[in-house]
Amino acid sequence: MMLFKQNKRLQKVVLLFSFFLLFIIYLSSDFKVECPLYKITHLYCPGCGITRCLIELLHFHFYQAFRYNPYVFLLLPLIILYLLYQIYIWIMEKEDKVSNQIPRGILNFFIITLIIYGVIRNISYFSWLAPTVIN
Repeated sequence: MMLFKQNKRLQKVVLLFSFFLLFIIYLSSDFKVECPLYKITHLYCPGCGITRCLIELLHFHFYQAFRYNPYVFLLLPLIILYLLYQIYIWIMEKEDKVSNQIPRGILNFFIITLIIYGVIRNISYFSWLAPTVIN
């Protein structure tokens, strides 16, 4: 118990893991979130369908998860790998070598692709990018 009190990194990992478990419990519930942008404008924002996408991923319904939000579905593995790498560096290194900032190239890629995705998912030709339910 003394080791846990003295090791600040271990405390942060336990706290992060606790938040992760709470997030999984939240996603597995029947709580519905409505997009305010869609409710007002009837336009899909880049984030429309993220919650339902993550819920379907937790249930291993990959095709339906893709239909709710293809952008998040395709980028989620990259985000998870980057976060795991940062956590690995943070835990294993004696010195704090983890940067609190996302590298500019990665951040620019996410922003540009997010804007493009948000625009094209509202064009009728790309209606398959809208969050839809498959029966």
